[in-house]
Amino acid sequence: MSTSNDAAFDESPRLWRKAESRADIISHLSEAISQIDNKRDIAREEKLTSPVRARALRLLAHRDRSAHELRERLVDAEFPPSTVDKVIADLVNSRLIDDRRFAKEWVRQRRTRRGKSRRVLRDELHHKGVSTEDCDYVLSMVNDDDEQALARQVAQDRARRIHTLPTDHNEKLKHLRRIASALARRGFPPGMSHNIARQVLDEKLDALSKDSR
Repeated sequence: MSTSNDAAFDESPRLWRKAESRADIISHLSEAISQIDNKRDIAREEKLTSPVRARALRLLAHRDRSAHELRERLVDAEFPPSTVDKVIADLVNSRLIDDRRFAKEWVRQRRTRRGKSRRVLRDELHHKGVSTEDCDYVLSMVNDDDEQALARQVAQDRARRIHTLPTDHNEKLKHLRRIASALARRGFPPGMSHNIARQVLDEKLDALSKDSR
């Protein structure tokens, strides 16, 4: 004959199943709530990053920029710095921002259009936040012969403004100083600037002398 204790013992598996069932339900509910919270967090983060990303892409569409330069522009636009940093990191990971690529294009354009020396370009790239490693890599592609050729081109461009032979030594010195100053402003070393300025000026005056005969 079964006792009350035996009856309670017989009921225990059902109690366990109920307890397990409740635990499973609570676990599933907790997981569902967690997923909802995650989706809300993602939606909230997207709401914050979306306008920052849109502004960043518009700036990059205009021209390539370094990570530092782009960050400054976005922070100046009063976007939260932490959100800006996340957007910048995403753009770097997707290679839409690449400081080395930016530095290559900066050097190419500034040498071609402005006649800037390696020294000035290094200063400009550092100001843009480009690392020393990336500066060294890009500027190593510009050798001494390239630098001499560019300096000569700058000097010749300045010498084209001379249309008549100087009347005396002082006027010749004035032309020389102007050519050398044009080279100095672009960051070429003083010795190189003086030597190339003298050579180019002599060539220009020699050409003017022949034309006047």
